[in-house]
Amino acid sequence: MDTADTRGTLRFVVLVCWRGVLRQGPVEEVTSPSDITAMALYDFAASQDDELSFKAGDEICDINKFDEAWWSGRIGNRVGIFPANYVSEN
Repeated sequence: MDTADTRGTLRFVVLVCWRGVLRQGPVEEVTSPSDITAMALYDFAASQDDELSFKAGDEICDINKFDEAWWSGRIGNRVGIFPANYVSEN
């Protein structure tokens, strides 16, 4: 087995318990890591430990659109969630 390529497809039932909201969605396919990237339009200062702070112009990688209003992504080695309307998808 070649472990050099860690990308793959994972099937799972989306079960999100986020800030007191429990939502179960349909089974979906997710590619990990994501090829989706976005550019930050505005500065965002995290107010919770699970949020990703960034400055306008930062590029966010590996985006997961798990919610209409909040997405998750990575900048360097930092990972977290952020408001979707603060970025423009590339």
